[in-house]
Amino acid sequence: MFHFQTLLPSPPLRDYIYSYLVVDVVDNNDLAVVHEALPMGITTLCFSDRSGCYHNKVSSSDIFLPAPDIAVVGQMVEKGESIFSRSFRSVVALFKPTALYQFGGAAMNAIAGTYSVDATSLFSPKELHDCREQMFQYVDGEKAVDVLDHFLLTKLETPKHNVRNLDKLADYISHKKGNVGIDWLADQASMSIKTLERHFVEKIGLTPKHFARIIRFKSAFQLLEGPAHSMDVFRIIEGCGFTDQAHLIKEFKHFTSRTPKFYYASQEVLSPFFLGATSKK
Repeated sequence: MFHFQTLLPSPPLRDYIYSYLVVDVVDNNDLAVVHEALPMGITTLCFSDRSGCYHNKVSSSDIFLPAPDIAVVGQMVEKGESIFSRSFRSVVALFKPTALYQFGGAAMNAIAGTYSVDATSLFSPKELHDCREQMFQYVDGEKAVDVLDHFLLTKLETPKHNVRNLDKLADYISHKKGNVGIDWLADQASMSIKTLERHFVEKIGLTPKHFARIIRFKSAFQLLEGPAHSMDVFRIIEGCGFTDQAHLIKEFKHFTSRTPKFYYASQEVLSPFFLGATSKK
């Protein structure tokens, strides 16, 4: 069983972070169930209070690997799967597409397509471990988040890596639900398509076309997941830029391995919790 608490970052960080999640995993005799997370166009930094509490894999792999105590999840390109072995708490920062690059400067394509890597590949190990030690001294989730928020605020004090306005382009892609033309994006960025692709891959982790495809799927997923599928499916198809219903179903199956009808019957889907956290104002 999962208990999620969503908290906003302090105002200076709101251009970089959607929100924080305090996640309490409680043993309800169902921890051995596989829980799924989907590509959503976000990256995360996750601190766990205990070691060896869960294992991850991407759907194309046969092997579950132990998650690091302090993990970064880059841009996901396929479904991720987790198995939790015991109760624990995680504190998670949900970053906007270019934010991890701005804070750390590491090439995002190095971590894209993975489902959690050791965060010390991006940040100082000592700083991260000091942050983790301080954060889990508190039972109060808000106080734990305050520690992480302060840690990330210190990163704003150093010069940030230039993203060449890709943050604004990523925002526009999200606003348009992925229904954008790459030629238009390159024109707005005053770059050739090849140069735009190179910068997207380095600073976000994906090509602009691949990123837009994931955002289009994310937008359709969120609309379909709404109360009683409140939006007409054909309006979703048109609004997100799918060619027809078959195209929507094909993309849904590509990212989830199931049709929408069968996917929403699952009780082990984590993505709606993260979607809600990225929608907080």
